[in-house]
Amino acid sequence: MCAETAELIKNNTLEEINTKIEYFTKISGSELEKEYQTKVTETQHKAVERKEQSKEDLEKALLFSALLFSEATKIQTY
Repeated sequence: MCAETAELIKNNTLEEINTKIEYFTKISGSELEKEYQTKVTETQHKAVERKEQSKEDLEKALLFSALLFSEATKIQTY
């Protein structure tokens, strides 16, 4: 990286260097923005999946509780 920077300074005017820095900054920024958006989307999908799984787990627990209550009621009536 240092050799590249030295070569850039040696072969270009200050204005050309600034233009190249601005260009690479914009590219890097857009790439970072894309990566950020990808991570946000992945995180949102994972959160939705966890929420759906939690809902399914809760439904199963409620059904199991209802079944146990039903069986307990049957036992008490005998």
